[in-house]
Amino acid sequence: MTRVMLRQIVFAASCLLASPLVSAAGQNCAAMEASGPQWFAAQLDKVQVTYQNGNNQGAYQQLREAMYGLPRRVDVSLDARCVGTAQWQRMYQLRRTITATLGQQAEKAGELIGPESALDWYVRGDNLDAARRVIGQLTATAGGAAAIVNRLHSEIGSLDHAQELGFELLPDERSARTSWQKELDGAISYARKRTAEILEKESDLLTRTVTSKEEQLEVIQETRQAIVTGILGDESLAVKNEAQREVNRAQASLAMLVAAQDWSQSVSADATTRVIDRAVMRGNALMAQAGNSKLSLEARASLYGAADNYFEFAGNGARRQAAAQGLAAVAPALQAERDARSARIDERGQS
Repeated sequence: MTRVMLRQIVFAASCLLASPLVSAAGQNCAAMEASGPQWFAAQLDKVQVTYQNGNNQGAYQQLREAMYGLPRRVDVSLDARCVGTAQWQRMYQLRRTITATLGQQAEKAGELIGPESALDWYVRGDNLDAARRVIGQLTATAGGAAAIVNRLHSEIGSLDHAQELGFELLPDERSARTSWQKELDGAISYARKRTAEILEKESDLLTRTVTSKEEQLEVIQETRQAIVTGILGDESLAVKNEAQREVNRAQASLAMLVAAQDWSQSVSADATTRVIDRAVMRGNALMAQAGNSKLSLEARASLYGAADNYFEFAGNGARRQAAAQGLAAVAPALQAERDARSARIDERGQS
């Protein structure tokens, strides 16, 4: 190895050690052409002109191309922060201005685009006040909460990754990261609260005494049967289902579990798993009831069907198969009973 080569290596190493961009990111930043910062500054000039001419989307696209298109000596990934603090600060302020405008446009578009798009723009540019306003709108729904959590998780992860690479965040970026974390924690906390509230109501639903609404529903169902048997003049032709109340409650319970799952997805995978486990537990309870041979075949079949609905929601193929087997076991006798009833109804109609 020549002395010239040794001097070049030592000089390059000393430059890296003196740079605030080094540590883990230093090796990749060293791959940037020396003209990188000047090239980047020229690209920002073009972005500024495009934005001032009213082409907001075009300006943002140019900004992205500048950030990913830094000239490099070798084909490696380069973070735009390699251009240095001054140029990164300029890019940061320009991005904040452009994304604020794009966020406002998204809000004005309303349902055509949705507040999620506005939130995305505001977060990209660390436009904190505008983002908080949209977060307040989105928090009210499970889908909105999920949008908040996913977007803020992504932004915080991006900032943390930059630090892991050895870059120092701008003061505004550090402040924004603190704010995003606070908003993220608040969204998760609210989603956890809503999940718990729904699950509590679902539990109360299955253990409470009969309500007036349930009694009214049962009266309506019984009245329909009474009308049919009254016309035919034979009460024995009525379809009996002594498990109707349990089936009605299971339908309402499942609707609540679906809602709880929607909220739980913004909390954690464990929270969602607990909702799924509860659905399987509810289905298993109905399976146990359906196994009671003292119940009518109609009741047992409806219980197996309600249990299968729980298992389908839970994505539990094994338990769905068990429910199908239970239903298959009573199906022949149930079909024979229905056929006999239908024949007798036909006879009544002909007499």
